[in-house]
Amino acid sequence: MVSNPIFDRSNDLGGADADLIIDGTLLELKTAKTPALNKLTLWQFLGYLLADTTDRHQIREVGWYFSRHGYLWRLPAEELLARLHGDTLDLTSARAQFADLLHGSHAL
Repeated sequence: MVSNPIFDRSNDLGGADADLIIDGTLLELKTAKTPALNKLTLWQFLGYLLADTTDRHQIREVGWYFSRHGYLWRLPAEELLARLHGDTLDLTSARAQFADLLHGSHAL
């Protein structure tokens, strides 16, 4: 278990750190009254996933734990990418492109 993990590109994102990584699952802990995700939460989580550009944490799943409800929702990292992208997307390639964007190699 890694608590408050930082990533290769955390500094590029203003010091971003996540909640937990347990056995390759990147977890966000939520205490909201309603167990729901919003766009901001999803995009933030995608940033964490892509910021691990050298795959140091070997994240293969992502998940959200809604503590008030005792509910864990998780899915493979590549499925999250596919859902947000609208098609399959290789995690390694997406991380490389993300790193390039953060370093100004491509115009936004």
